[in-house]
Amino acid sequence: MNLSKKKVDLALECPFCQTQVETSDHLFLHCNISKQVWFLSPLGLRIPPSTGLDYWIDKMLNVGDSYGSQLFSVILWKLWSWRNRVVFKKEVFIPQQVVNEATEWIHEYNISNPGKGEHRAIGMVEGSEGAKHATTMVHVDAGCFEDGTIAMGCVMKEANRGVFLSATRKIAMDVDPSMAEALALRWALQTAVDLKITEAVFHSDAMSVVDCINRLSFNAVLEPIIVDCLGLLESFSSAVCLYISRNCNMDAHKLVGIGHRVGSRTWLGEPSSELSIVDFPPCYR
Repeated sequence: MNLSKKKVDLALECPFCQTQVETSDHLFLHCNISKQVWFLSPLGLRIPPSTGLDYWIDKMLNVGDSYGSQLFSVILWKLWSWRNRVVFKKEVFIPQQVVNEATEWIHEYNISNPGKGEHRAIGMVEGSEGAKHATTMVHVDAGCFEDGTIAMGCVMKEANRGVFLSATRKIAMDVDPSMAEALALRWALQTAVDLKITEAVFHSDAMSVVDCINRLSFNAVLEPIIVDCLGLLESFSSAVCLYISRNCNMDAHKLVGIGHRVGSRTWLGEPSSELSIVDFPPCYR
């Protein structure tokens, strides 16, 4: 845009969608292609139509979540990098690849600089290509309740159709939170296998469980469940297990409360739509 003001002849269309004039607000927030990146990322963002980039940067850098702010910043950088690759190298823009590059960069940075962030960002279990072309994003969470039950929530989404499945599960079981989170991850993995999903990214806010999955730590009590999870991961052509903060996992977290109230259910879409609610048979008793 600065070059165009100086009468330099150049294309003004957004290089991603090629339908709108390229502005900073459009390129980073409102382009339909960029929106897919934000939605597919662990942040799961839906950008409000009237939001300006300056406001959104200020909002995201002051949310009080170091990993969320870190991921937001790196995605902005990756979007600009990919913009230049599309313009100058004629490369094909793949939203999921941008997300994977951002999360992998943060993973490597935080491992090399363990004192720089509040959280150790992610752990990974990789298939053939490290899930570089994974299309299904799975968010899972669990909670323990005073009535001696645990409830789980699972959300599955894709860029081209948004949330396509939401599920809850309730079990009469008195366990600690780490065990509940491990059981929830196993349930989400089994559900994805039953749905014949072959490439997926699993998100959990239970760092201890993700670390066990990636063999960064060991917990004798959780180990039988962890072994089950690793076996299920082998069913995918590629799969990644990521640690994310609670703020980035709110869709699944809200389902935990719903699950405690309504029990084991599945929604084809989001729960608020009340579409096609059916009983959800438990994978493990």
